[in-house]
Amino acid sequence: MLSIGDKAPAFTLKNQHDKDVSLDDFKGSRLLIWFYPKASTGGCTKEGISIRDEFKTFAKHNIEVVGISKDSIKAQFNFSEKNNFPYDLLSNMDLDVIKSYHAWGLKKMYGKEYEGIMRILSQ
Repeated sequence: MLSIGDKAPAFTLKNQHDKDVSLDDFKGSRLLIWFYPKASTGGCTKEGISIRDEFKTFAKHNIEVVGISKDSIKAQFNFSEKNNFPYDLLSNMDLDVIKSYHAWGLKKMYGKEYEGIMRILSQ
């Protein structure tokens, strides 16, 4: 995870509507980036809904929101539509942006170790 004061790595990724979204699009705002492991899974859905339900509070404080995962654009679209997310979900299938934000790492589940997206909220 980036530390406070670190410069956010630049990015341009496709959103759920196949449109480019760049870090530069958020100049003048604070940005909450939600890294999540997989669209439409139980934990990620709960997190996404939580963020959705607080979206107006974030907006009042000039905080924009985007979610980033390695899911395809189509999976992002389906996830967003099903849950009425008012924010963009960005597809990073090659993991370059996810890794640049240090949101990729070693995880453990049921005694097995594997690499995957760490659940991180970063402002």
